[in-house]
Amino acid sequence: MKLSTTLGIICMVMLLISCASIGTTRSPFWDVDIDAFMDYVAQKEIADFEGIWDIDGNYTVGVLRDGSGYIGFTMESVYADWLPRMVKFKIEVIDDSTRTTWYMRDHSIEIYNNEPVLLTDNIFVVGRSQLKRMDSKFPDSLIDLSEDAKYIVKMVEEIHPIFIMEGMLGDDYDELRAEYLKTTKSLWSIEEFHYATARYFVSLKDAHMNLLQLSGDYIDIELVYSDRGLFVSNEDSSLPQMEVIEIGGLSVSKLLEIIKNHFYFENETARSFLIPELIKYEMMLHFAGVEIPESKIIPITLSKDGTDTTIEYSLTSFNQEHIERQPEPIIRHEMIDDIFYIKLTLFIDGDHITPVVEEIEKAIDKDIWRFIIDLRGNPGGTTDVAERLFEAMGITELPEHGGLLRLSESRREADAEYGVFYDDVDSISSSPSTECENPNNVFIIVLTDEYSMSSSHWTGAKVQDGKLGNIIGKPGMNAPNCFGGVIPIYTPILNQTIMVSTGWVMRPDADADPDTLIPDILVPAEEALETALEYLRGLERGM
Repeated sequence: MKLSTTLGIICMVMLLISCASIGTTRSPFWDVDIDAFMDYVAQKEIADFEGIWDIDGNYTVGVLRDGSGYIGFTMESVYADWLPRMVKFKIEVIDDSTRTTWYMRDHSIEIYNNEPVLLTDNIFVVGRSQLKRMDSKFPDSLIDLSEDAKYIVKMVEEIHPIFIMEGMLGDDYDELRAEYLKTTKSLWSIEEFHYATARYFVSLKDAHMNLLQLSGDYIDIELVYSDRGLFVSNEDSSLPQMEVIEIGGLSVSKLLEIIKNHFYFENETARSFLIPELIKYEMMLHFAGVEIPESKIIPITLSKDGTDTTIEYSLTSFNQEHIERQPEPIIRHEMIDDIFYIKLTLFIDGDHITPVVEEIEKAIDKDIWRFIIDLRGNPGGTTDVAERLFEAMGITELPEHGGLLRLSESRREADAEYGVFYDDVDSISSSPSTECENPNNVFIIVLTDEYSMSSSHWTGAKVQDGKLGNIIGKPGMNAPNCFGGVIPIYTPILNQTIMVSTGWVMRPDADADPDTLIPDILVPAEEALETALEYLRGLERGM
């Protein structure tokens, strides 16, 4: 397997195989009297697994002993298809081992074999989910997750390539490592553990290992960020912008400092795009120290022309309909005049790619030479998909990414599942090259936006650096030279999935910008396709 292909396996693909899926069904109902259950729980004086628990604000579940195990059943849910008494999970003891059957959001089943853990009287860990006891009569207490932290540090240092690359690891690494191991001994919440881990990960300079996924309520205001500060978005650029000075009584400068301490941004695109979004979330504001009132009304202080104004904003709930919509197919294609258009939403290889490959080959036989690969919104995956598309176009030799793959025991085990084995070496490396062979003289335009990441960058860099065509749109949030090729590890207590990079990738043109894949034609993402079509219609072959 090529080094570049191995490095192209990212979080999305690995998560698909990280646990046993048993297909989609409907969650069964459990015959339980909810009123009687609530009376029973109210009289309990001992804190154990039984009780009423919250899951991510989306489910209220009751947990009740059932033989040697427990049943977790839905009491309330934000989802219309999750009804009271539906089973959310079932914990069973089988042959002296514990098995949890967990019903996912879509009612499909996943099986976990880790022991459920009562971290404190009010925090319950089962499968890969953390539950919080609701309306608890038991006092909160500190959580010790230092064992998970020690495991993460151990595995990261064994797996991540930054530790074998000269001059890459920052001088502050040992300090951040020690801070992480100390902090995680005394926590008030699992969220604090996630932020502490994110802080440690920043030292690795690796955006593929961003642990924090913010969700929930947010301030519905359009903001923009630059090195000048944070401003309210202004469609008319000729008018003075209103600068954001404080949010919830906390200075924006302090908020920005906290965000930069917990998120690694690979380029200016990532900073300018993500910071205005991150700073609006209740989770982020609460962690930073903003007092969130019960009214969920947050004051924001704005400054314009030397005058400060405070405006109150209500936190807005995340629109669940947004995530319920029917997803696009992974790949589709069409002929637009004599231009072959391909829309690829995710780099996952399989039989679904084959019909498009066959149609490309037919198009080549008909002397079609203009192609568009639309990667707007594509977060990445395995680069095998792009290689198949390029090969179908008749490109016999692609520009080569350079890089390094650290062959830890974990990396070897992950690749052995795919029948890939290595010699007895610590790492393999290769140098970048722009050399390529394009006998059919095809011209390829790659469309990108801020969300085009990982393998999308890999594909765009092949085209741009090998002079196979152009990139049109907006630059993505990943750097062309970056860490990647993640594999999952699972912490012993929380069973938290942590993705750890195993490789370093360099774009084919060693002299090109290492931080940003800059499009040849910069246009708003929504205008990229029409711009590409107009460009190709006026292009003569061989130009």
